[in-house]
Amino acid sequence: MRANEKAQRKVNVKLPELVIDRRDWVFKVKDVDGSKIGDLKISQGGIVWKGHGQVWRSTIPWSTFDSVMRDYYGQRRFTRRT
Repeated sequence: MRANEKAQRKVNVKLPELVIDRRDWVFKVKDVDGSKIGDLKISQGGIVWKGHGQVWRSTIPWSTFDSVMRDYYGQRRFTRRT
């Protein structure tokens, strides 16, 4: 899916500022009908995705995630606001 295409799911999240220190944060991701899609784990080392029913996990270090987002959305979307 490209940036200009509509998302297939609606995501609403309200969280306080999270500090990732020694504790990982795991988010259960569910479809609109309540069925589990997978688990998203956020840690100091990066992002881990485990799809529902999968025995393997996909791990992305933060530096790789940054590169993927810059390539996908373009550098201009990640400029710091002053």
